[in-house]
Formats: sequence, structure tokens, C-alpha cells
Amino acid sequence: LVDGGDGWTLTGAAIEAATRDLAGRIASAGVGAGDRVLLSRAPSVETVLAYVAVLRLGAVVVPANTAYTAREVAHIVGDVRPALALVDDASRIDGVPAYGGRLDHLPPAIAVTLDACADDDLAMVAYTSGTTGAPKGAMLSHGNLLAGAEALVRTWGWTRSDRLLHTLPLFHMHGLGAGLNGSFTAGASVVLSRFEPALVVETAAAYGATLYFGVPTMYAKLAE
Repeated sequence: LVDGGDGWTLTGAAIEAATRDLAGRIASAGVGAGDRVLLSRAPSVETVLAYVAVLRLGAVVVPANTAYTAREVAHIVGDVRPALALVDDASRIDGVPAYGGRLDHLPPAIAVTLDACADDDLAMVAYTSGTTGAPKGAMLSHGNLLAGAEALVRTWGWTRSDRLLHTLPLFHMHGLGAGLNGSFTAGASVVLSRFEPALVVETAAAYGATLYFGVPTMYAKLAE
């Protein structure tokens, strides 16, 4: 896992250790297996580690768009009743213990049991776009996430030698379910970067990227 901006690099072993510690910190903040954790942060190595740590703890990730208004965030909070919010700006959240900015502000880690979830245990509540009404939380199990990732790995021939240049947000299934889950299931690498067309081309070359995911608007900007 690489920060394409400053070159901060974590091996698989380092990710395991970091997420083990972070899961203990999240537990120390009052989160247990089955509890919901609202995750609304800009893409970063820390955001990836938080996502993995919550899943390893057996808690449930609730991704939320970082551009949501207070009303939109309040709808999700009222719906899932999260035990904790990990966000860029804690002032966006009312009625929930919230940690903004760096995650080392969380309490010291406690010993916890990790990686004990069954396939049918809830892993994520991902909200729909709400184009015909209020967004609704789609309940996804660990088995759902794994099956989706394994299907992508098999269909695309994803290998350990692949390296994904990841410029998608980390609050929906494209960036999380395809980008992160697919890469980690394949044992491949992820390079996180901002989406700026010239920077995408530069970073892809600098890190030898073999995969890139985007939406039509992003490809249109790259073509320009």
C-alpha cells in the first residue's frame, strides 16, 4: 500500500500490524463486534487502514460521502446508530463519538479478537444514491464482499504482480469493493493518488501501475 504523494509504503506485514493496533484503538473507543462505524474521510493510507481495521474487528463499516450535507449525514446516523465516526471533520457529526483528522488521536489499543467473522456476518452498510427517495442502506456480509472481490480477481486475471493506481473516493463500492478488496484478495499492490489528469499519467509511470479504475468523466478528462 503506497501513498503516491509522499511515497509512504506499507508491506502486507506492516498493514497487518497497523490494522491490528488500530482495531485495538477503535475497540478502546467503545466499538465491539457488530457495532456500526461511520467512515467518511478523504482517500489516504490511514483511511484504508481504518477500513480494514473495522472489518477485522467484526464491526460494520458505514461509508459516507465526504461531500454530504449535515442533513444527509444525519439521515445515515439516525438510520444505523453508529457507535463511532471516523471522519475528516468531527464537527460534521452530531450525537456520535467522532474522531477527526489523524487516527493516532484514538485511545491506546486494548487486546481484541480479530478475523473471527463468519461469511454471513454483516460487514458493510452501503447507502444507495437515493435518486427516487432517501438513500437506503444496502446490508452486505463478509461473504458478499469476498465473493465480489474473488469474481473480479478471476474475471480480470488479477495477480500479485499487479499494481492499481487508485484515485477513486473511499466511500462507495467502486473504490472499496473493487479497488481495495480486489487488490488485497489478489495480493496485489495499491498506489493512492489524487485525481488530476497530469498527475495520474505521471504517477502511473513512476510506480509502474498495471491497473486503473475510473468513471466516464475521469476518462474524458484524461483523454483531453
